[in-house]
Amino acid sequence: GEKQMIDYLKTINRDATFVEFGINTIRLFEFDEYKKRLDYIIDNLKDNLFITSILTNGNKINDPIINLKTKQFNDYLSEIDDKNICIISPDVLLNSLAYLTFDLLHPSEFGQLKIAESLKDIIKL
Repeated sequence: GEKQMIDYLKTINRDATFVEFGINTIRLFEFDEYKKRLDYIIDNLKDNLFITSILTNGNKINDPIINLKTKQFNDYLSEIDDKNICIISPDVLLNSLAYLTFDLLHPSEFGQLKIAESLKDIIKL
């Protein structure tokens, strides 16, 4: 699973690591579990690490549970203060509902391309 992938990434040469906590993070985890997983990633992959918080499109459909969890998760992420870690605002990566699938939560194929183009402009190696 996830821990094994992080442990593997520690063993290989990599120029950078990009991590996104998606909408499934909110639906599957409570805050304590999210914090534990994020802390494990940071502790193990902190050199040239790029992280984006949960895409905020869930807020655009006004789900109060998603809104609350998104705020908790993003507030914790915003507290990270480490020069080797770059926190990327999700609105920089995907700034229009036009890039979403019909569920208004997940990026469409064009949305994935938009995210990749945005990351290309941010991650300079």
